Amino acid sequence: VPHASAKEDSYKGYYIPKGAIVFGNSWSVVAMLHDPATYPDPEEFRPSRFLTSDGVLDPAVPDPEVTFGFGRHLCPGRFMALESMWITMACILAMFNIERTKGDDGRFLSMPEELFASGI
Repeated sequence: VPHASAKEDSYKGYYIPKGAIVFGNSWSVVAMLHDPATYPDPEEFRPSRFLTSDGVLDPAVPDPEVTFGFGRHLCPGRFMALESMWITMACILAMFNIERTKGDDGRFLSMPEELFASGI
């Protein structure tokens, strides 16, 4: 969402006059969440990266809340979104047995790759 600067300013040597239209850099959010120094192997889906060896949340790993924006204009629905996801996961885990399927020989079957897709 574009904004107008309230007063003149400078940022890293760039002059920003009062009233200039400025945009938050949404790509910086993606870059922050893909920083290998913070999240090793950022392209891999590994929820365990947020846990200690004991299985509790690791306080040293930053919470990826930047997905909800930054500054004064954080998403007002972020708490509802997080709580909705939590209650949905709690209900799924309470109602279903989530496990891999075993074949006739008793060995676990692997999932066919065509079932996975990237994107929404």
